[in-house]
Amino acid sequence: MLSGSEVWAATGLLVLYNLMFVVPLLVIITAAVAGFPPERMSVMRLEYRQVLRRAGGCTLILLGAAVLVWFSV
Repeated sequence: MLSGSEVWAATGLLVLYNLMFVVPLLVIITAAVAGFPPERMSVMRLEYRQVLRRAGGCTLILLGAAVLVWFSV
């Protein structure tokens, strides 16, 4: 997918990938290394479950719209 794209399009896809997968992973790892207790992370995940689901849903809707726009051009 990246090899058949222009440089700017491939760069945009790589940035999107890093924002969606790498940055959250780095945040979680940094919190764990800094001494943030895993129990607290689990409690926070449960407390903010609704917010996380809405954010994920909105992200998927935006990503779907971007794919539709990309392939309709």
